Amino acid sequence: MAISNELQELYSNHNDTARYYEAITLTHSAFAGPVNLIMNDEDLSFGGVDYMAYPFGLVPPEVGSPNQDLSIVFDNVSFELITKLNLAYASNSNEPIKIVYSVFMENSTASEITPIELSLSNVQVNPTTITGVAKRANLFEFRFPMVTYDGRFKGLFL
Repeated sequence: MAISNELQELYSNHNDTARYYEAITLTHSAFAGPVNLIMNDEDLSFGGVDYMAYPFGLVPPEVGSPNQDLSIVFDNVSFELITKLNLAYASNSNEPIKIVYSVFMENSTASEITPIELSLSNVQVNPTTITGVAKRANLFEFRFPMVTYDGRFKGLFL
């Protein structure tokens, strides 16, 4: 994951004048459009995309854990977000809800990290909180180099 020099400096040094914003975009074919959320107390726009202020948190995996799954928690949930999740699960498709995690700095137009693509699973809803597991793609299930071995790879055949 590439991180901009400015964000590396902010992570490594305490700087009261600079601030970063964590943002996620939820997408699913059952949604009318993407749901853009930003961890902030007011709505913001970055790169022409409007983000709605929403309290959420990503909890990294435990050190030594065999998987890289993150826990995601949406706090103080709104009826709108619950309705969208219900639409996705009512569609009866195996399509996961996709999450793209980005980090922005003030006055930036693009993400300061390479956006991380995740899929949402194991969703649990109660009146005030939505929790789930944000998973990365399982790289062990992909073919390498993600192409079909055919006549172009003559050295691979006996």
